[in-house]
Amino acid sequence: PAPPEAAAPSQGVASQESADERWFLGLGTKVVGVQHYGGVVSDRESVVLRRQPSNPYDRNAIQVLNIRDEQIGHVPREMAAILSPVMDRLAGTGRGPAEVRFEGHIPRGAGNVFSMPLRLQVFATDPEGSLAPRIRQLGDRLRQTYCAAARGGVEVLSSP
Repeated sequence: PAPPEAAAPSQGVASQESADERWFLGLGTKVVGVQHYGGVVSDRESVVLRRQPSNPYDRNAIQVLNIRDEQIGHVPREMAAILSPVMDRLAGTGRGPAEVRFEGHIPRGAGNVFSMPLRLQVFATDPEGSLAPRIRQLGDRLRQTYCAAARGGVEVLSSP
């Protein structure tokens, strides 16, 4: 049998390829419903976005939680209606080569009582190139979405 050192390089190459994640989409919106939750967040803090299909008011709800897993609010309803099916289908499934990750960041306004700004980023590993067109369509749909909580359109940036 070959020594363990001989098997290591090919394993390293495979794990490197599967770890190639890139940024696809960024958008600016707000965290809403802050007054209903006790979670606290600081300016420039990362937040967790978690689907909440059991929410009695909105089956598309996406919770926004601080790093201590305390809820600070929700993604606005109009955006959640578009993002939640994507999260349900693609985020963290581990069932295929493509993997999507949603990340949130509070740039400022952490002391706001009713809502606060949210920068949402979409990252993915897409070795077969099948996700790029789908995420581009997601960005197009979000650009056309009127978001009452944001008082207008949603700012969307996408990768080339």
